[in-house]
Amino acid sequence: MLTVLKSVFAVFLAGSIVLYSDKMTGAAFDGLNLWLYTVIPSLFPFMVISSWLSFNTKPHFGTADKITMKLFGIPSGLMPVFLISMLSGYPTGARIISSLYSKNSISKDTAEHMLSFCNNPGAVFIISAVSSSILSDRASAPFFLAICIFSSLLTGFIYNLLFPCRYKSYMKPLVSAKSGIYDSLSSSVKSILLVGGCIIFFSVVTEAFMNIIPEDYKAVGGIIGGMLEFTRGISLTAASGYSPKIAYSLIAAILCWGGFSVHLQTLAVIGESDINIKKYIVCKAFSSVVAYITSFILYDIYFFKSSVYPVFSEIYTYHSAFAAASFLAIFIFIFFREKK
Repeated sequence: MLTVLKSVFAVFLAGSIVLYSDKMTGAAFDGLNLWLYTVIPSLFPFMVISSWLSFNTKPHFGTADKITMKLFGIPSGLMPVFLISMLSGYPTGARIISSLYSKNSISKDTAEHMLSFCNNPGAVFIISAVSSSILSDRASAPFFLAICIFSSLLTGFIYNLLFPCRYKSYMKPLVSAKSGIYDSLSSSVKSILLVGGCIIFFSVVTEAFMNIIPEDYKAVGGIIGGMLEFTRGISLTAASGYSPKIAYSLIAAILCWGGFSVHLQTLAVIGESDINIKKYIVCKAFSSVVAYITSFILYDIYFFKSSVYPVFSEIYTYHSAFAAASFLAIFIFIFFREKK
């Protein structure tokens, strides 16, 4: 059955490329521009810096560990991974988790607990690409950030309730492996190329599906696009004609879902490990639902206040996005590296 579906999809995509060559080429070009001018400036510095970071993976069952393990099933020394994922964006969190697991620094149980809520859309991307470029509404950035943080943490908490952490699984020895600048750059370049390939491919796939949707149903294009590639989905949703309350709620949901493009990136980063990717996808779906409901409830409250007290005034260019990402990456390296 899977072979048949693959064949049908391949024929469909090839036919779309031939019949709608101009649109498909344009979609690939848009994906390339997104990767060059938004993703690389906001993501690449974090990828390099994250290769240098080390984390306290072994709990000491102090107050902080008891709280984080009770809530999320991981030691407090690993919580900075959540912060890094919120600052840098997909798939940096998954990349750090995969690296720790491959070095035997954390167990499979710990890795799956972390993956449930530590692979998220980045703050720089939300501010520069979503709020500034797509929506032209800088005041929406804190709204989306707060929704994504809440949805991710709640997902991690619910995951830990359904799959309670096993304390003995944390007692694996910490393997210390220092990474030089060459190794960090090499692995980061490989990862960023992988991300670019996924973005371009799913931009083309999204356009192929959009070409067969009747004109009367174009409003659902944002949802379909968001399921496949979240940046394109957000753009389509913003231009779909939905009311601002519905549009912003859908955008928050798409951000937390990530799209199959991000899931493919995550799967590629995890590699051939035995981490359960199905649990991860279910967690992202749950986080997306929570984000939509929370956004819909809080929209009127937040935007009534933000209209009186504007949060931002200027729009980022990709140069400032790169500068902001680099500064935040250096900040994380200095303040969250393991103390000797």
